[in-house]
Amino acid sequence: MTPLSELLTQERLPLLPRMPAAPVAAHRAAEEIRRCWPNVETVPETDDKALALKLAEEMDRRRRDKDWQKFYWADVMRTASAFLGDGLWREQRFGDLLDFLLFQIGPGAHHTYIRAMFRKYLETFDPQSELTRKLAGVLKTCWQEMGLPISRLVCHFRVFDIDAAPHQTIAAHMEAEPNPFHALRKEGLEAPHGSGLMQLAHRHFVSKLAPRVADGEPEAIEKLLDWLNPGGDWKPLQGLAAGTAINVLLKPWNARDPSQKLKNTIKTRLITAYEDLRINDVGVWPTCSDGARRVILRWLAEETVEVFFDIVTKVDHSHMWPDRKKLWVELFKEDRLSQAWFALSKPGAVIARLLNHEREGASLKFAQNESLKRCDRMKCLLIMKIDDHWVVEGSHNFPTWVFPSGNLSTLKPYEERYRCEDIRKISGPEQPKRIVHIGDWRNKVLSNL
Repeated sequence: MTPLSELLTQERLPLLPRMPAAPVAAHRAAEEIRRCWPNVETVPETDDKALALKLAEEMDRRRRDKDWQKFYWADVMRTASAFLGDGLWREQRFGDLLDFLLFQIGPGAHHTYIRAMFRKYLETFDPQSELTRKLAGVLKTCWQEMGLPISRLVCHFRVFDIDAAPHQTIAAHMEAEPNPFHALRKEGLEAPHGSGLMQLAHRHFVSKLAPRVADGEPEAIEKLLDWLNPGGDWKPLQGLAAGTAINVLLKPWNARDPSQKLKNTIKTRLITAYEDLRINDVGVWPTCSDGARRVILRWLAEETVEVFFDIVTKVDHSHMWPDRKKLWVELFKEDRLSQAWFALSKPGAVIARLLNHEREGASLKFAQNESLKRCDRMKCLLIMKIDDHWVVEGSHNFPTWVFPSGNLSTLKPYEERYRCEDIRKISGPEQPKRIVHIGDWRNKVLSNL
């Protein structure tokens, strides 16, 4: 790349040589790459404020001294990206540097630089921001020179007309389209899940869909799920924005459930996108409300109990399974059984994998039974939260264990492995009540809950 020192002949930073008109195929290939991988021209961002300050101070010095020796367009874009994204532009001492960087945006300017600043405009969009208005003012004069297919964004969505609330126009378009993410891609928006303008559009879109989702409208629910996880090579939406949308999807079902079909759709799509929160409680799940998390845990508990009995009836042909399953299902329907997890023997794990392969939806996760004794290793354990008690049920003559109410240090849910010996040896205040499966087992369990 030619250094700026060899090109600088006037106040505006000069153009680098353009790609020759031929071959046409090369132009088309480059455009296709840019559409598929929109960030290939984007300078790596930095969250290091000290580095952003250092870059700004260095470029400001060069501006004053007109010293562009060994300073390239990549350096200009890196500095501008850090400077505009970090908020340094607000400092009075950098007023001239801000004007200098904005002056480089205009007809005849370096196209890659204009594209980078357009992306920064979308990322930092804030209707109340002076920077947003300044960037809009210069970009609207030269957007056609970027070589990006954004005519619809400019003319229909009016992304440079801040007072027209472009985020609301975008949100309305999203609501009207069957698949909002891919619809925006077709309109030339490279990063529909981006920050700035798209975060505002996201919030408006989600708020408009919320009443329809609460009414259990399948189209609205599918639309929001498609927005969260567009599929293909695109990653699911992350961060607080995703948590907000998940809250809207799950909040209506705190006291009631949607149809079984919709419930399975929501549960499967969320677990596929963000994994099982019982074993991967990071990323998006901590940003969700407690109510939303309770709903998804309850739905997973229902499925876990059902699948557990499908498994144990194949590994332990006991005549007691129908009565035992009946009790736990009744407690779930009474909204008392709110969480569930299981640990499987090796034969049980084999059956679980077969069932996961046969059933639709996300694979149901489970723990391993790694007991020391051979007879214990054959057992499958069902771990449930009922009211404020944790309860352990088991196969192969393993008793039911009802733990005291409250938080426990001796039994932790959602571990990767369990041992029967660890449950038997618990003593003291957290010692569980041992209830064998003979006599009036049902009432003994209920009396200890």
